[in-house]
Amino acid sequence: MISKDVFQEQSAAVFTEAELMEDWIEASDAQGVPRDDAEHEFHEFLRAARGAEPPLQAQLQDPEKRAHVRQVVRQETEKRSSGA
Repeated sequence: MISKDVFQEQSAAVFTEAELMEDWIEASDAQGVPRDDAEHEFHEFLRAARGAEPPLQAQLQDPEKRAHVRQVVRQETEKRSSGA
C-alpha cells in the first residue's frame, strides 16, 4: 500500500496541470473560444520551448517550481482573457 503523502506528491503535478487547464478553459469560454481549441492552446503553451528552461509541463514535476508554473500560466490566462 502507498502512503497518502507519497500518493499526493506523486499526483501533485497532474492535479496542478488539471487545475490550471480548468482555469484556462473557463477564461477561454468567457471569450467565446471553443473548449477543444482552448484545451489545445493550453497544452501548446504548457509544452512550448522556453529557451534555457524546460517546458512548463516538465517543471510541474519539481515541487519547488510549481508556484512559478502557476504564476506564469495564470498571467497568460489573464492576458488572454483580457484580449491582450
